[in-house]
Amino acid sequence: MSKATIAAAGALIALAAALPSRAGLFDDDEARRRIDMLRKELAQQGNDNEARIAKLEDADLASAITGMTQADAAYRASLSATSRITQLSLMDYLK
Repeated sequence: MSKATIAAAGALIALAAALPSRAGLFDDDEARRRIDMLRKELAQQGNDNEARIAKLEDADLASAITGMTQADAAYRASLSATSRITQLSLMDYLK
């Protein structure tokens, strides 16, 4: 479990402990349903976060380097084209 998941679980426990002090707001069944719903959402978010982390950690190094090199080449080409365009003057157009 990630730290965020553990922290959120602690928050749910604190929420569950606080609910009896607010007994007039919800009946017990509704409070239990809400807590169960929050636990399910929290578990799903934890699973999603762990999947995102795994995807980032398991990135293919060769494809990442290739993509970065291609992006760098495109950036340099655009800089070169821009510098050539800005060097043109009215006299260059009239030739």
